[in-house]
Amino acid sequence: MAKTILAVDDDKDILKVIDWIFTQKGFRVITAGNGQEALNLLNEFSADLIILDVLMPGMNGYDVCKKIRSNPAFKKIPIIMLSGISSEAGNLMGIDSGVNKYILKPFDNKELVLIVKSMLENQDNETLK
Repeated sequence: MAKTILAVDDDKDILKVIDWIFTQKGFRVITAGNGQEALNLLNEFSADLIILDVLMPGMNGYDVCKKIRSNPAFKKIPIIMLSGISSEAGNLMGIDSGVNKYILKPFDNKELVLIVKSMLENQDNETLK
């Protein structure tokens, strides 16, 4: 069965790119345009990995990540944070909120795919232990 990625970004073009990239690689992609929608979708669908934007209207990515991490059912889902914020403070806030990887926009498509595959393989290996 295909792994499911939840992509969260208020930029529809970025969601289209992420959807296209990962659908071509055999993944199932679910998209959300804001943090609350993402949290609602997590309760409806099971995601194997989350790609999360930082700057969104309403709830920012850091807050979404903290809510995800506070729920035992979602606590171990790998989260990649995408951000246009190129600062050490932004990176540290991401780590503090519970992200596994912080990637700057614009991102390299091939690099993102390799990171996602690596994180999912590591997750599968942890599950087998």
